[in-house]
Amino acid sequence: MAKVAVTLLNADWSNLTADIRKIEALGVDFIHHDVMDGHFVPNISFGSYAQECIRKVTKKPIETHMMVYEPQRFAESYAKAGSNYYLIHFEACGNLAAAIEECQKYKLKVGIVLNPNTLVEDVEPYLRKYDIAILLLMGVYPGFGGQGFIPQTVNRLRQARHMIDRLGVKTLLEVDGGVNAGSYRDCLEAGADILATGSYVTKNLDAKETKDFFSAVHSFRRRK
Repeated sequence: MAKVAVTLLNADWSNLTADIRKIEALGVDFIHHDVMDGHFVPNISFGSYAQECIRKVTKKPIETHMMVYEPQRFAESYAKAGSNYYLIHFEACGNLAAAIEECQKYKLKVGIVLNPNTLVEDVEPYLRKYDIAILLLMGVYPGFGGQGFIPQTVNRLRQARHMIDRLGVKTLLEVDGGVNAGSYRDCLEAGADILATGSYVTKNLDAKETKDFFSAVHSFRRRK
């Protein structure tokens, strides 16, 4: 069954508990927490305290998406704040192997994120060597919510799906950015296991279209 992660970046933070309850009622599988440092991406967002607050109101697994340089520096604090999956950018680590090892010390399930201009095959050595929980492909350039989906992402998902299956690893394939009614089915057909979506859901929590989206993703069966 395909799964849905919802990022809270553009949720109503003055009414966050209510928004999370609505997202849970829709059937969300992961809460996606975007962390930005204003350097790796041209935006600044929430720190570990915000995640502590999220953890207090949900038992759903939290994906912490670290759009920061040298994310291993913060692994301990986010582990203490309730992170389950710690997603680090390939491009943000001077030594990715060392970063993975440091993050795994805190019992975090590490994921690797690739920007749209990073070659999918560059991550293969790390999938071979380490227990990588998630490979996340960005469908937009990271930093801001509400961007349009980059069509080439679908081919990149197919390539990543083939690589994961060929290696025989248990890594889940996720796509984040621009996922909505117009792009989600192509992503699923291309092999995505998890769809991360943000404003498409958080700005339309009570819409029938949103409920239909969750239902369609959860009932999807990829053709063999």
